Amino acid sequence: MTPLKPALVTERHWQQTLADRPSPSVVPVLANGFSDLVSRRSWQDELLAAQRLKLQELEGRVADVLKKQDLDTAASVRQLLLQQSRLTLRLLHVWPQFWIYIYCAR
Repeated sequence: MTPLKPALVTERHWQQTLADRPSPSVVPVLANGFSDLVSRRSWQDELLAAQRLKLQELEGRVADVLKKQDLDTAASVRQLLLQQSRLTLRLLHVWPQFWIYIYCAR
């Protein structure tokens, strides 16, 4: 997507600006004097602060999801260990009868 040309810039200067940018993701902005640069810098600082807050919020949400997943996984593992113990006890109960059946079948 090509950035829109500012009204006060000639087509030739705009094309040269687009050709000189370091990467296609960089958007050229018209700045006339240091006051424009200072206002642009303060605007970028505000955006950066807002993005950092959003990042902190997302990190907190990821931590909550991971904590919940860990708790759910731990509960599932405990349930599976209990089920394995019950199945082992059943097998130990049935195994002698099965062994007698095999021994007598010979």
